[in-house]
Amino acid sequence: MKIQKLKIIPLYAKVLFKKKSHVYENKTIQGIIFSKDRPMQLYALLESYLKYCSPTPSVYVLYKISNEKYSVAYNEIKHIFYDKNIKFIEEKSFREDLINILQNISSEYLFFLVDDIIFKSFFSFEDYFALSDRNNYILSLRLGSNLSYCYTKSLSQKLPSFKEKGLFLKWKWRKGELDWNYVFSVDGNVYATNEILEMSKKISFKAPNSYESNMNTFHYILKRKDGLCYRNSVIINLCLNRVQNEFSNISGKISSEKLLHLWSNGQKIDIDYFYEINNISAHIEIEQLPLINRYE
Repeated sequence: MKIQKLKIIPLYAKVLFKKKSHVYENKTIQGIIFSKDRPMQLYALLESYLKYCSPTPSVYVLYKISNEKYSVAYNEIKHIFYDKNIKFIEEKSFREDLINILQNISSEYLFFLVDDIIFKSFFSFEDYFALSDRNNYILSLRLGSNLSYCYTKSLSQKLPSFKEKGLFLKWKWRKGELDWNYVFSVDGNVYATNEILEMSKKISFKAPNSYESNMNTFHYILKRKDGLCYRNSVIINLCLNRVQNEFSNISGKISSEKLLHLWSNGQKIDIDYFYEINNISAHIEIEQLPLINRYE
């Protein structure tokens, strides 16, 4: 299902002019979280999401596990958050599972997260819904004027030319550098549900990394909209390890097995450590992981 260059233009047209298959609920949003073998990190994400986002939209967690030990840990998390409007779906076929979720989403907008993200400050999607022309923008929770360094490329990045828009800063994706130009990200960006569904159905992918990469085939469509972000980023990627082998991304060296052991011994990441942290990159590594007893 690879897309040849000659087919891109008619493919764009099919996405842009595709009739909506059903009516979405106005001014509503739902989230999709991708997780694999990271119960401790997933717990920190969900705990921080529920703490800092108000009101809290429902989310799907599409997760994959390598063995029974991880299954036990994920079942613990399901029990902890059983009453928090979080739906857990164990992955069987990533592409098929994701498209099924996208087809079941009833909200006008959606956002993606991955399990090594932590929310670090208070925010509300109501700020976005307050904009009458919000369909002209793609909101990014991971970007902010504090981000002058691109971790994934190990390069400094120039901040774009901003203009104020309500509580947000706006910029032109097509004129941005590095992170400020990367319009499709599964790290906290907000999109129109109907567009993402149609794009997703037209590309091949096997896991979150190839999904993000191949969705950027449509970057010209997405960049017809401007970017929005809060003055300071709302989330960070805490790069402790790499659990996928599609791409050789740089990351920290704390193994998922070690984190599983710590989780099984009652530990959790202290999310308060990251409250309003002044990060200069969307992704960070730390020398000493802040842990506390999750039963206290």
